[in-house]
Amino acid sequence: MDIHYRIHKGVTRKLQPLDPQKQSCAMYVEDICDFVDKCFDKDDLIIHPLAFYRQYTRNQIQLMMKKKDIYVLPTEELCAFLDELISDKSAIEIGAGKGYLGRELSIPITDSYAKRDPYPMMMDRICGVPTIIYPPDVEKLDAISSVRKYRPHTVIASFLVHEQTYKDGSKKFGLDGKKLLHLCKRYIHIGNLGIHCNNPILTIPHTEIEFPYLITNIMSPLTDRIFIWGQDGMSDFEKNSSIEKYIVRYEAKDKGIFEIDFMSSNNNIENRARYWIEVDLHTRFMTGKIPFRLISIEQHERQG
Repeated sequence: MDIHYRIHKGVTRKLQPLDPQKQSCAMYVEDICDFVDKCFDKDDLIIHPLAFYRQYTRNQIQLMMKKKDIYVLPTEELCAFLDELISDKSAIEIGAGKGYLGRELSIPITDSYAKRDPYPMMMDRICGVPTIIYPPDVEKLDAISSVRKYRPHTVIASFLVHEQTYKDGSKKFGLDGKKLLHLCKRYIHIGNLGIHCNNPILTIPHTEIEFPYLITNIMSPLTDRIFIWGQDGMSDFEKNSSIEKYIVRYEAKDKGIFEIDFMSSNNNIENRARYWIEVDLHTRFMTGKIPFRLISIEQHERQG
């Protein structure tokens, strides 16, 4: 598997209030019919590599995701990563929507069908989002009931929010994450630091992965994350997939010398180091336009 990413273990975060400006992205109308045709075979999403989506603009991708009510696009790289990480463990996808990810992983897919509740249907109409029609293989089952039924080792979800009440007070929706963590060995959530900043389970130690192959409806590489609670399984994944750790030192003009690390298969190491340097500069200084000099790249010796 030819991928790279950054991993942070034992992370705990203080809860932050939601920022409405981070909940949506400005889009302008344009014709995306040809793009949509290349993404779908009838109603089913075609799983493409990240390189396919790089042919299109951010606006085109976001328009397509809004039109098809997709929160996370399952790229080939994401699917391969999750498939290898699941390995021989049992798994299900909850809150699966139309089930594109779980279907590709050949695991049970469930959803509470909350998007068919009156309040979200009204909001979808206001926002111009088509009313969702759940495919027949997406089992109507809420998250906790799904886990109790299937008793999986691993639970996967994308952009699930913490349990709360619709703004009109009509009904509760979302996930009680703490209850879920007591019912499975591993919970993998694909989300965003801005969107999910008020989720109580972020205060529980977990693993966070910065994964360049994520395409979410926020499209923010700086804040999109794969979160993992429980037995993350990353050490075995990295060993089985020949993923190594690299230590990078670089000098940013007028800022100083910094050190970062990233994980990668043995391919395009210098280009990948430069990618993570730019991400690090954005994180530290809110800009990636600071000139820098790459000082060194060293492969970290695997322990054990």
